[in-house]
Amino acid sequence: MRKIILTLLVAIAFVLNATAQDRRVTGNLKDEKGTPVVNASVVVKGTARGSVTDANGDFSLSVPSNARTLVISGVGLTTQEVSLGSRTNFSVVMISSDLSM
Repeated sequence: MRKIILTLLVAIAFVLNATAQDRRVTGNLKDEKGTPVVNASVVVKGTARGSVTDANGDFSLSVPSNARTLVISGVGLTTQEVSLGSRTNFSVVMISSDLSM
């Protein structure tokens, strides 16, 4: 019985340690005029983890502790890469792309 309990405690410790390695990153996207950018994609570079901005241009996502860059893109906007460093909150001004159809 002690072996089972000890095994469960060790398994729980590993699970808690694995989840503790992620961190929450939040931010806000606006265009050059200060208008919130809605439905822009914010993705951790090299992963499938991402989020979409809401009606206020806000986003929130969980990133691995070893993540270095966010890739931000949207329709009619130039894709930007933002370095994470140790920051957890970002304000990004998106630039309109010059592409026209």
